[in-house]
Amino acid sequence: MISEKFKNMTAKEKIEHIWEYYKLHIFSVIFIIAALSVLINNYIINPPPDIYCNIAIYSDSVSSDTTDRLVYEITPEDVNLENTNQQIVAASYYVPESEPEIANQLQIKFQTLSMANMLDIIIADEHSFRKLIEQGFIIELSEVFTTDELNILNDDKILFNYTFDDKVQNFAYGINLKNTDTVLKNNDNYKNGNRYVGVIRNSEKKENAKKIIFKLINYNNI
Repeated sequence: MISEKFKNMTAKEKIEHIWEYYKLHIFSVIFIIAALSVLINNYIINPPPDIYCNIAIYSDSVSSDTTDRLVYEITPEDVNLENTNQQIVAASYYVPESEPEIANQLQIKFQTLSMANMLDIIIADEHSFRKLIEQGFIIELSEVFTTDELNILNDDKILFNYTFDDKVQNFAYGINLKNTDTVLKNNDNYKNGNRYVGVIRNSEKKENAKKIIFKLINYNNI
């Protein structure tokens, strides 16, 4: 029930009274409306694209033009990026040692995305690749590829094998990119055999990653 005191207030006094006693409620309502607006826009009106595969280029600074061309070249035949919401993402996580702060930020970003199951493929030089294996970021290829597929890759001598100190047997973790027919071949490090591709352990899209890797190594008939 509205009090006599409130009835007798001027319009300005009523506004001041409402603001004084109900400002928390007003802020709460505004926040809820804003949050609902963002959710509706992000998930109904403009839903985020479905990431088909997310590629981390760990050891090279790559321009956006290069990554755009790379994505075009490695898109599988059954993925039509123009007619679906699917996306293939390729981004560089490399910064020269002369910029340690930025390099550290990218390292944190890489590790965070990896642990959040948001990265699928890693491309790196041999030293970095070994380090990432030791840190547990890269999975054995036998958990993604079939025995027959690995035998073909082994016959072509492009597998990257690694042996942990406490184990006798070595395991295949990566594939050499020296035979890539993508835009990456313009970089001498790829032609000289010092870049390897592997699958991120926490990837939830390992089958997609395998299709992309076959495109990267120019194996279209396996």
